[in-house]
Amino acid sequence: MPTPEQVWVSRNGQTFGPYPKQEARKLYLKGQLYKTDLACSDGANWHPLETIIGSKPGPIRKTIGCLALLGIGGFLILVLLIIGTRNVPRDVPRESQPTSSIRETTTHLDSTPQLQLQSWNWSIIRNFAVAEGEVKNISDKPLKSVMVVVTYKTESGEFITTGDAIIEFDPLMPGQTSPWKTMATANPAMSKASPTFKKLMGGTIPWENAKK
Repeated sequence: MPTPEQVWVSRNGQTFGPYPKQEARKLYLKGQLYKTDLACSDGANWHPLETIIGSKPGPIRKTIGCLALLGIGGFLILVLLIIGTRNVPRDVPRESQPTSSIRETTTHLDSTPQLQLQSWNWSIIRNFAVAEGEVKNISDKPLKSVMVVVTYKTESGEFITTGDAIIEFDPLMPGQTSPWKTMATANPAMSKASPTFKKLMGGTIPWENAKK
């Protein structure tokens, strides 16, 4: 159940969160949460999102939209300038550049686990599928806005829905372990669940299970 300072968000039958109210307000102003979303801060009653977080994004969204339109022209000009001024040696064929070793190094670095799942479990509570656990930062740098995504499937492996939330500690410092909890609308066909980790505004974060 969320605390008074946290909210769950429901959209098209999927439930997300919990988000701290301040974080939900920021996501709303950025256009990532919608006016049509429903929100719950007491674990039982759902209301329009604006009612819970008390924020109206109209002028800000308009401003962002105008800035985006103004920025398109400048971006195209910048691209043309870069293309026009690039000085690629003509006597070095593109195929001869050592890109393969670069790709291999990048792939290796990207696949190195940064998180370690310490423990987790899930269960059906009332009308929600609730998953919770702990994850540890095993990298050498802080990890910001880490989101856990739990995917629910049937016994035969058919996708049902997902539940996601930002882990409790943000940023997650090197060597630090943070609790996490997600909630999704329950379905009687739910039989399997699996967690993954990602950046709030980015891709998947490599992780591993704790060694037993």
